[in-house]
Amino acid sequence: MAKRDTLVIKPPSRFVWRMVGFLALVSGIVWLVHEPLVKAVSANPPLNIGIITVLLLGILFTIGQTLNLRPEIKWLNRMADGSRRAPKTPALLSPLARMLGEDGSGLRSAVSRWLLDGGG
Repeated sequence: MAKRDTLVIKPPSRFVWRMVGFLALVSGIVWLVHEPLVKAVSANPPLNIGIITVLLLGILFTIGQTLNLRPEIKWLNRMADGSRRAPKTPALLSPLARMLGEDGSGLRSAVSRWLLDGGG
């Protein structure tokens, strides 16, 4: 259970739902004006199909990367909650985990000195 003064980062699922809702809205607009769009795409099919393919791959990649933030958010929330036993350190936050120490007890003395000296 999180302390009252502890910041809790929310999971990315609500943002994924916003993305899906926006894509549904755009898909509805595309469906409404599909006849002129088909004519425009047929003017140069290879180029336009390539553009649409890259767009769809970018959308899928962005949603996938957003969902990949779940372990990092879970780890951060556990560390902020003061849990002594945090889950496996996620890949994106491994530098932060090394600075905090293996057990999550706090900054190691060398890192503390480095920060007090101005960080560089």
